[in-house]
Amino acid sequence: MKDTYTREECAKYVEAVAIIMSKLYYCMAREMVSQLGEERGTEAVRRAVIEFGRMRGAQMREKADADGAEPTVAALGKYYDLPREVAWKNEVIRSQPQLVEKKATYCPFAEEWKRIGADAQKLGLIYCEQDVSLRLAFNPDFVFEQFSNVLEGHEDCHTILRHKDEK
Repeated sequence: MKDTYTREECAKYVEAVAIIMSKLYYCMAREMVSQLGEERGTEAVRRAVIEFGRMRGAQMREKADADGAEPTVAALGKYYDLPREVAWKNEVIRSQPQLVEKKATYCPFAEEWKRIGADAQKLGLIYCEQDVSLRLAFNPDFVFEQFSNVLEGHEDCHTILRHKDEK
């Protein structure tokens, strides 16, 4: 085992873990829908995903609070629990302390769900709903808008996260 790894090696390992986790989510969500039926199963997956987002956002907020950091949009980026800059590809369009607009052009989760097929993409879209609950758990004054999603055939996931008072 090495003591140090290159950025490229880290990106490879992070991406591998993300792909494994996307498969786990898909298998669990598919089984819930299979066992509970389309409507009840989909709703159960949705509730679980929203709770997952809340848990993540609350944990990030706890870390920010422990450091005495204000819960700004910029702070969410600092305390985010995934190394998005390593295995995800984002084009930042605007970045301010209380607003970030970006286009995610590569997400290992989405790429794996697209590879698996339409059923996985449909369930993957539900997973993406945790983006809202995560951000609201970090700061209930956040507004999260999504304009496109690669799982719906778009080239990117175009989003804006802003504080409600930011225009």
